[in-house]
Amino acid sequence: MKPRSTAVPTLSLSSSEKRRVVDDVTELLRETLWIEKEFLANSGVVDEKQWKKVKSRDNVCVYRERQTHSSNARPSVLPWKTKSVKTTDDLLDVHESRNVSKTRSLSADGDDVLTSIKNPEVPMLVATGYFDGSLEDSVYGSVAGDELSWRLRAAYMKDKFADAKIVASINEPTVEQPYNYLSIKWFVSEFPALLTAFIQRRDFLVAEATGLEVDAQGERYGYYIVHDFHHPKLQDLSDFGLHRSKISLCFITREIKPGTVHVFARGFVDPRGALSNNVAAVLAAGAMLSAAHTVDASFAKKLAWLMSREHQDKRPQEGMPASAPDVCVSCDKTSGFLKARLSPCHLCRHTFCSRCTSQRKVVIDVTKSEVTERAFPFCLTCITRVKQQSPRDVALDAITQNASRKAPASVRAKSASVAIPVEQRVR
Repeated sequence: MKPRSTAVPTLSLSSSEKRRVVDDVTELLRETLWIEKEFLANSGVVDEKQWKKVKSRDNVCVYRERQTHSSNARPSVLPWKTKSVKTTDDLLDVHESRNVSKTRSLSADGDDVLTSIKNPEVPMLVATGYFDGSLEDSVYGSVAGDELSWRLRAAYMKDKFADAKIVASINEPTVEQPYNYLSIKWFVSEFPALLTAFIQRRDFLVAEATGLEVDAQGERYGYYIVHDFHHPKLQDLSDFGLHRSKISLCFITREIKPGTVHVFARGFVDPRGALSNNVAAVLAAGAMLSAAHTVDASFAKKLAWLMSREHQDKRPQEGMPASAPDVCVSCDKTSGFLKARLSPCHLCRHTFCSRCTSQRKVVIDVTKSEVTERAFPFCLTCITRVKQQSPRDVALDAITQNASRKAPASVRAKSASVAIPVEQRVR
């Protein structure tokens, strides 16, 4: 059976269509930034009288708005108690959009972008908390502006897709903004096995964007957005057994102190069809909690990049372990019967015992049908080196590689050779 993605055409968007997507994403980002600022200013504590905890992982929690019992009552779109307020003029435009209206009012009655497109019966979701890492790592871990990086992100963040396709690219990463992109994506979510037998699969058509920006107060923040998208050429695929669902989520991340990133997210997932909103909220909460894994995804990508550079720069004889193969460089343990098992660090190639190394998974191959991961030993010094490696360097190198692959063969032949990390060989 052919993949369902073969029925999804690639789009060539007009300038006006691209502008409309940019404006929609910009307005959603603007409003989420304002709500995040107000939320933090109001102690950053969720009002659990109006919001119910759905799921949590480590220090990040996801809440859904509680159902109202009065037919006249409208649920609050804000995660704290407040009176009617208005957006301010201090939110930075993104993707060079300067003309989006800045006068929309935002109140507890729900006058905002999300509630204007959301089914009133579908609960709003809010996630808040913090995780270890840097802001740039959290943003870089989300970057997936092309098929390869998308599949790598899915592997490292354990996203489950039955099928997926990038149908249009609006903005791509640049040297000036290596983390920023905006594209149109289609994907089929993969439900847990227990639900697959009873529930029709859902597909989504979204505008996806990530970026690193500076707000009017001079503070850096990262964003990740998935926002519902419609196009007449991309109708539902009910003939393929798919049910088109609706999603809109916006994540804001800030480094509140060195090594600690705060995340705030707001949005909804409308499963449509027979899938209950309660089940959908639990599934969506699990996906929202994956935001805490973006730093892990960044680490994995940096690790693979450094492995590629180290192995390319060294000649074969230089790639051999630099220390005696029967002694751990760190603790001087020796190998042998009933003694420590030694192995070389897969980055520096020095020999270490199992106590002085850590096993880390790296994608070693990507094909059209699967992604292959393998665990390798790495010494603690190299792990620290990877953590301290700037993700910007890796992102810039990826831009160079993409430009080289897109260039005509004659141009590529004249340009300098650029190493492609082992995990980036797509077949």
